[in-house]
Amino acid sequence: MTAFRSLLLAGAAILAGCAASPDSKLVSQGREVYVAEGCPACHGRERQGGSMGPDLRRVRRNWSVDELVDYLADPAVHRQREPRLQRLSRRYSAQMPAFAALPEARRRALAAYLSSR
Repeated sequence: MTAFRSLLLAGAAILAGCAASPDSKLVSQGREVYVAEGCPACHGRERQGGSMGPDLRRVRRNWSVDELVDYLADPAVHRQREPRLQRLSRRYSAQMPAFAALPEARRRALAAYLSSR
């Protein structure tokens, strides 16, 4: 019974990992949004960051896709509440703009791209 339970838990973990990874079509759409909205100007063509904005290649360490969607709508609100974002704000020359006017589906695609490898 223990081996069977372990097998079930392993299968559930694999399925959870699959569900957590953004689908490739959404990630591709997010890449298009990233470029179209001018994100490379501050964060670099490959999300590597620069003097104007931070490196975004490891963004999923601190954010879920849902959290990013919310953040992208109004970064200033999050910056007021989170000391980590306040420190980043002081370090870089550009302030993150709000994307509230961007439809949520496009913000979600962008968040999926930012959360991808």
